[in-house]
Amino acid sequence: MDNNSSINKLLDFLGDAVLIVNETSKIVFSNNACCTLLGYSKNELLDMQLSELINPSSINTHDENVARFIKHQSAPKVMSERNLITCYKKNGQPVKLRISISCLEYQGKPCAIAIIHDFTSIQASISELENKLNREPLTGLLNQRYLDLIKHDYPKLFKGQSLGIAFLDLDRFKPVNDQYGHDVGDILLKKIAQRLKRLFPSDDYVFRIGGDEFLVIFKLSTVDNQHAELEHAAKRIHHDLTQPIYIASLAIHISVGVSVGIAYYPFEDEHLPTLISKADEAMYYAKKHQLDFTLAQDLKILKTLK
Repeated sequence: MDNNSSINKLLDFLGDAVLIVNETSKIVFSNNACCTLLGYSKNELLDMQLSELINPSSINTHDENVARFIKHQSAPKVMSERNLITCYKKNGQPVKLRISISCLEYQGKPCAIAIIHDFTSIQASISELENKLNREPLTGLLNQRYLDLIKHDYPKLFKGQSLGIAFLDLDRFKPVNDQYGHDVGDILLKKIAQRLKRLFPSDDYVFRIGGDEFLVIFKLSTVDNQHAELEHAAKRIHHDLTQPIYIASLAIHISVGVSVGIAYYPFEDEHLPTLISKADEAMYYAKKHQLDFTLAQDLKILKTLK
């Protein structure tokens, strides 16, 4: 068995995608993992130039860099995440690749071997993991962990934006749990979460932060009358969340109440954690006095009147 055959068998055994190209960027070897990644057969790849796989805007400089790398027998190089290469699969789908490259002799000629990592898949896996870490498993809403991140990053995240902060607490939820059991309580929480997601667009933030407590951070569409817009949002929340929920397993409708406290960022306070606490305080005022909702900016007047 010659040396090239041994190299081929070894590289085909690897789980990482591998390509070998010569000084003219012609592909002279592809392992099985690379064929799987790009969707080509080995014969198809061996009939191709590297330029046929990559973004057209990068072709000239990339071919020159490969030729220079091989000619000067440069030291092995690992590309950073900033220098990912966009390649295209046989089906035309783009994929971001992170490449480690080194020189070697193959078929008696100087060549370069590239170890290829599919960064698109890696990034998708990372995003999926982050999504799981940041979402509450029962309802799929954002969780306290993600809220803590926002409390840290909000100056940059919400720069120049006007936002409403709604703190919600369900009323009469515990008696439902006690009478019908936690399975029914879980159904109610899921239905409440679905209604909140329908109320607020995907670029708003809807959290479940406790057993029956929720928080919404939402964009305001007007700068002229925020008080009226906050009141409108509170009324919509209260109306939609207090509609009866059908429980199929019991063949009955169950209703719960909700107390809502709403604050305005950054008008009332530029410190978001403080503003969330004000919305929480407004919510408890609404609950204590059996109100549908309370605006944090009205609390001082309401307390004086009481």
